[in-house]
Amino acid sequence: MGLHVCASFRTHGFACVQMFARVFACVHTFACKCACVRICTYVCMHMFVCVCLHTCACLHVCTCMHACLHVCTSVCIFTRVCMYVHMCACLHMRLVC
Repeated sequence: MGLHVCASFRTHGFACVQMFARVFACVHTFACKCACVRICTYVCMHMFVCVCLHTCACLHVCTCMHACLHVCTSVCIFTRVCMYVHMCACLHMRLVC
């Protein structure tokens, strides 16, 4: 059995600059096993150059075992050609019970 809770926030703004923001959060819990909190943000600003930033963070906590913080960031900057950078890091920590 597991619990899955999701919340989403989305907003648009228009001026000379178009901005798009979306925040997404999910919580996964499984009895006596692992809990995962995932938070994603996505921001895109359009002018003559579009800059997109996508960040995800997931925290896995396993009882008396380990905790893993997983963070991913994607950056896309393009005029006619998209220059894409993707970075991921995972930090493992041992829990003492």
